[in-house]
Formats: sequence, C-alpha cells, structure tokens
Amino acid sequence: MSDISPIEAYEEVMAAEALLRANYLTKMQTILAPVKEQIDAAEQELADGLEELAPAKKTAEDAIRKAVLSVGESVKGEVYRCEYVKSTLKLKDPVGLLVFAKEHPEVLKYFGESLPTTRIVAIR
Repeated sequence: MSDISPIEAYEEVMAAEALLRANYLTKMQTILAPVKEQIDAAEQELADGLEELAPAKKTAEDAIRKAVLSVGESVKGEVYRCEYVKSTLKLKDPVGLLVFAKEHPEVLKYFGESLPTTRIVAIR
C-alpha cells in the first residue's frame, strides 16, 4: 500500500462532496429564481426601513443612556433594560507601579478610574 493512497481516497471523497454541493446550489438557484426578485425587494424594503429608523433609535438610545448615567442605576422597561455598569479601576502603568511600589507606598496615583457605561439588553 502506498503512502499516497489514503490521500487519493480522501481527494475522491472530497471531489464527490464538492459535486453534491454544486448540484445542491444549482437546484436551489433554480427553485429560488422565480421568487428572487421578491426576496430582493423585501430585503431592500427592510434595509430602507432600518435606515429610516436609525436616527430615532440612536436618539432614544442616547437619551436612555444619559438618563441612566445621571441616576446611576439600571432602568427596566417592558421589553428592554438599560443596565448601569459601574466604573472600574485600571492600572495605567503596571510595570511602573511595581517599580515605584518597592520604595513608595502611595501607589494609588498609578490607578485611573474608567467612566461608568450602560448597555441595553432585551429582557427574556
């Protein structure tokens, strides 16, 4: 048995699989051809509608985020919840902090605080 035989067998199987997939795609294109124009029109209608709604969506999201950040707590509606995410401390220079900490206890000046954020999630 030669070393190439398993490779050749695999290549034959993969060629047969590729042929099956090509036949499938051809059949699907044939089946979908009569409704392709309708599908394209529906997709364009969706895209146009989403584009039209985008400014109102952004305005509403900005308003709820601003409100949540101003009160400092999450707000829950019927379908969506805007979560208040507390700020966290992060190291600006961890290597510098380690070097500095050997000689000085006042390492807090190497810490920075991120701003609180929000996230809007669908309620399940």
